[in-house]
Amino acid sequence: ERRGDASLFTARSSRILRILLSEPRREWQVQQLSRSADVSIGLASKIKRQLEGREWIATGEGGIRLAQPEAMLTAWADAYSYRQNAVSEYYTLDAVGDAENAVAEWCRESEVPYALTGFSGAGLSSPTVRYNRSCVDLRTGIDRVLRKTSLRPHEIGGNLLLATPHTRSGVASLPTPPCLCA
Repeated sequence: ERRGDASLFTARSSRILRILLSEPRREWQVQQLSRSADVSIGLASKIKRQLEGREWIATGEGGIRLAQPEAMLTAWADAYSYRQNAVSEYYTLDAVGDAENAVAEWCRESEVPYALTGFSGAGLSSPTVRYNRSCVDLRTGIDRVLRKTSLRPHEIGGNLLLATPHTRSGVASLPTPPCLCA
């Protein structure tokens, strides 16, 4: 792990990375990044220096833009742990797809942002993915979704995981591929 990686991928710092990834061809001023990511200009400047040091950004007339998004994503994936999220296991007799649809329907009706993650998210973009355990990230409303679905708490071996992301810049905070979020 390179020195500084830990601070580059913290919840607050990663807001800047998410902003850059949301519009990878756009050129950004540090002040714009700071405002869009809701972080201080000092932190935005620090992250900019770290990204420059790794040659993940390039500087143009209008500011900085991503130059190596794949390298940045690879390092971020290496530093990321899903275990940082609060994850609860549930069991349902419904088929995996039916359970995901029930949660998704409730989220849409209640205007609660959600994301199918893990194999659930992968299964949306690739029909060859097979899985028997769903994974859904919710910012809020887990208790309410439980009252409206057939999900039951299950300590070990549940077939549906509901997770609350550890950072406020998780679920639906930025534009994401439509196949992953609603």
